Amino acid sequence: MNTDTTCEITSKWLKENTNISGWLAFLLFSITLGALASGIYPIVTYNPEDYDNLVILGAIDVFNGLAMLGAGLYTLYAFIQRKPNAVFWLRTYIIMVFVINLFTLELGAAEEGSIFNSERRMIRSLLWAVCWFVYSFTSKQVQSVIPKPFRRIYKYDWCALGVIVLIQMMLLIIGISQIYLKESSKLETAEMVIAENERTDGLMIFTVPDGFTCDSRHVESSGEDVTLFDIEGDGASGTMCSAYDTDTTSANFDIYWNAWTEDSFKENPMSDIDHGIKTINGNICKYRITKCLVNDVEVYWFFHLLFDEINGTVCLLSMYDTRDNPEYLDDLLKSIKFEW
Repeated sequence: MNTDTTCEITSKWLKENTNISGWLAFLLFSITLGALASGIYPIVTYNPEDYDNLVILGAIDVFNGLAMLGAGLYTLYAFIQRKPNAVFWLRTYIIMVFVINLFTLELGAAEEGSIFNSERRMIRSLLWAVCWFVYSFTSKQVQSVIPKPFRRIYKYDWCALGVIVLIQMMLLIIGISQIYLKESSKLETAEMVIAENERTDGLMIFTVPDGFTCDSRHVESSGEDVTLFDIEGDGASGTMCSAYDTDTTSANFDIYWNAWTEDSFKENPMSDIDHGIKTINGNICKYRITKCLVNDVEVYWFFHLLFDEINGTVCLLSMYDTRDNPEYLDDLLKSIKFEW
């Protein structure tokens, strides 16, 4: 092929006289699969709880995935059509893979056991990105399919890349500021002075009923530190805690209820007394009351989930009592506040 003058080389001529095969075909195939996975996976697996209910952090992952999808599919199109900017977008895609995986590893956001976001897979991606980037400069087939004199980088290429980088930076800045504000709020909560009969874990605050004691303890759940409040007194005992959750469905309620069912209730026949939904201080409260005979004594289990949709949190209250309608229960539920 004579490449001394660019006027002799056109996309049509290259399509008719060059073939994409071997390592270049494998690279474009890998880019296509990777782009599809990058674009689809963050959307179908999106869960606000994975981002501490900070929607902007989830938006960063979704946008990065869509940017990878667009860049990858355009790279494939540009090579098939022998576009002058094909090599530019090939290298851009490889750099995006390297930067996003490196950034994820630095933040420690790799997910143990995940197919797409495992630490081992990300390290492999970094190594492959380096190899493919070098390949794009040294490959004779890349030179043959898109000769150097034919290559161009158009203004709209730089504009598209600039828009991607600008949006990523804006989302990142907003995300970091939200994290800072949230951590500052937690610090203020930890430092604030509350009444002697009040308790808080930073997500909610409640008043301990008169005649009751309340001690706190910390447990680890799904890798996070959770504060449990053990409430006892007046022939009753129970536990209260809170977490980030916005799922008010019956299926999610059943998951909580099954997880908190005591062995003594599982081993003996239970009878449902009442269940349903009510509103407490403007918040949705789902509840279920059951009765069980434990050691020849009738014990009532009052299980409540109180949702705060504004802050995306839920407060769980699980109380056991020998009475079917204890007076303190409504006051305890009404004392729960998510903003103070």
